[in-house]
Amino acid sequence: MRPLTQRAMEPTKASFATTQWDQEVESATAPDGHVRVHQSQAAPFSVGLPSGLARSQQLYMMQRFLNIPATPSYVAKDDGLVLDRVVVNVGGRSWWQTLTLRLRAQRAWNTQEFSKGKPHQVLGDPSMYALGGRFRVGFGAHTVLRGLGELGSLSGAVEDFRRFKRTLSRFGGGDDADADASRAANVHSSERKDTSHGDDTFRGRVTLQTKAFAGHLVSFDASLRERYQTPRKYIDGPSFFSASITSRGPRWFNYRLGVRQWLEDTLPAFEMSDVNLVLRPPPRREATAGGGGGG
Repeated sequence: MRPLTQRAMEPTKASFATTQWDQEVESATAPDGHVRVHQSQAAPFSVGLPSGLARSQQLYMMQRFLNIPATPSYVAKDDGLVLDRVVVNVGGRSWWQTLTLRLRAQRAWNTQEFSKGKPHQVLGDPSMYALGGRFRVGFGAHTVLRGLGELGSLSGAVEDFRRFKRTLSRFGGGDDADADASRAANVHSSERKDTSHGDDTFRGRVTLQTKAFAGHLVSFDASLRERYQTPRKYIDGPSFFSASITSRGPRWFNYRLGVRQWLEDTLPAFEMSDVNLVLRPPPRREATAGGGGGG
C-alpha cells in the first residue's frame, strides 16, 4: 500500500473504532498502558495511539537491556508517581504471558508511617500495589487470541488468601489452629491502616481475531468493566460481548459491520445521545455499520 493511501485511510479507521468503542489510546493509568476512548472524547493524536508493542514488553526490555529496576509514571488517580516492573515474562514461539506489578510510590511516601521511619508498615499494605497481565497466543498464520487484565488493588486478593489459609487451618489443626488463626487475624486488623484508596475492581478483555477470510478481519471481543478515557476523567464502562467483520487492505471503499451485547443487569448512562450531548444507557443489543472511501 502506498504511504499516501494508507494515511488517507486513517480517518476512516479512527471513525470505525470510535463509533464501535474499539479505539484505544496509550495511558499510564492502567499498568498495561492502554485504555479505550469514550465517544465523548476527541480522536487521539497519532502520538497517543498504541505503538503495536505491548507496554509490558517495553518495560521488560528496559529491565533486561538497560538494567532499569522499575519504570516511573505519573498517575493522578494514584496520587502521583508510580513504579511499574514486570515480575513474570514467559512464552514460546507462538505465545507469551506477562505480569506487571505497580507500586503507588508517591502515595506511600506521603503517609505518616513513612515519614516516621516505618516504611515497612506502608510497603506491606496490599492496597499500595496493583497488578496487570497480558497474554497472546497465535494459532497458525492468521488467527490470534489475546487478552489483558488489571487488578486495581491487591487488598481483596490478599484478604481472600488469608481467609483461605484460616479455613485450611481450621480443618487441619482443630481448635488450637483456629484460635491461632483468629489471633493472627486480629493482630493484623489492629495494625492495618486506613486504605480507602484501594480499588479491588477487576477489569479485563479477551479478543479473538482471524484474517482467514481474504481481505477481511473478523473479531470477537469480550470486555469486563474496562476503563474509558473521557474529556474530564477515566470511567469504568459496562461489560459487553461483540463481533465484527472489517475490510482490510487497499481498496476504494472500506466498511465494518458489527453486533454488540451489553451484559450488565442495569446499564448505566454511558452512550452519547444526539440531544444536548448527554449520556444515556446504551441499547441492550445493537448492530453497527460504517463505511468510507479508502483514498
